[in-house]
Amino acid sequence: SNVTGTITSAVTTFATTTAEPSPTHTETLFDGYQFIHDELASLPICLTTCANKDHSTVNTNTTANHLCQTALGPNSFDLAECVFTTCQGDDLSTVLIALTDYTVSEQLNIACELIVASLPPVPTTTAETTTAEPTSISTPSIVTTADANSTASISVVAPILSGINGLCGGSGLNPSGCVDGLVCIYQAPSDTTLPGTCQLPIISDQGQACGGKVSAHPASCATSLACQPNFLPGLPGLCVKPKPSPTHKKHIKYKLVIRTVPCTTTTTTSAPYSTTTTA
Repeated sequence: SNVTGTITSAVTTFATTTAEPSPTHTETLFDGYQFIHDELASLPICLTTCANKDHSTVNTNTTANHLCQTALGPNSFDLAECVFTTCQGDDLSTVLIALTDYTVSEQLNIACELIVASLPPVPTTTAETTTAEPTSISTPSIVTTADANSTASISVVAPILSGINGLCGGSGLNPSGCVDGLVCIYQAPSDTTLPGTCQLPIISDQGQACGGKVSAHPASCATSLACQPNFLPGLPGLCVKPKPSPTHKKHIKYKLVIRTVPCTTTTTTSAPYSTTTTA
């Protein structure tokens, strides 16, 4: 007899978890130099010019040495200021975006640590100092009164808070501050001994510059954004959305697939045996 029926087979794929792809790691000194050469070659030439002591456009190991020693050293302001003033328009934007990219800046740090560790230490120069004779300075902001029959009392004048365009900061004995909502802006960011003026803060949106020490009026980021720092200390960073942890993982979901396959069963009976064939 012929019997027609169905066989149901289930194909199940379980949800899998995959981690974010990790960048290529710099493991050797050769890798470090190669990574920096490649980055400099891919970015505007103004960055290479500032990375060279003679401001040439060559991209050599000496270029990488100076870049790394300066970036990881205590005196990176001159290099940052050179990039900020030499790179203009789209070139500056391209450099800022590249040097604030988390993956790029992380690899640059690793590469530069390898390079700096292979170089002899940079000699430090100690400036000759002279000791001046002490002078008496009157401090009108502090008044002290005392006599034989009373306890000394000290009264301190409250600091002056300036409004918009008012003076602030500097190295005076009683420097002024700014009222709430204003920030002190210095004309020469590298010299805060001279007074600045109180100004409204600049608020940047996503992808716009923020922070840094080379700009006379560094911007802050809007709420819910963070200022991603630059690889070169002193250069502005960029306002970005806070990134998830590097260990963040993506979960990929799959559907349960049910497949139905038709089949035919044929039973043949003959003495003394019975045979069943399924196709």
